[in-house]
Amino acid sequence: MFSSERPFRSIVCTSADHKELLWAAGCPTSADCMATVAYGATSLVTEIAAKPLTPGNCYACNVKSRTGKGFASFRIARDESTGVIGVVDCDGGRPE
Repeated sequence: MFSSERPFRSIVCTSADHKELLWAAGCPTSADCMATVAYGATSLVTEIAAKPLTPGNCYACNVKSRTGKGFASFRIARDESTGVIGVVDCDGGRPE
């Protein structure tokens, strides 16, 4: 789930490790329409269908609005002792 203090109109996610385009989507109009969105959300106009995310890889997502842009990077991590999958920043800590 991606959240922002301000609404945005498009999101593009890539593999930071491989520079592969993984998902691109936006609002049905040119207006900023979302402040929170789940990866692969089907409620958006999809330009590139969401590809599966793999634990261990680092990913980057960029959002754009009419007033600016934002960026987040994260890694899907699996706790080997519990099997629980979570999200950490690309340096290993939990994202803020």
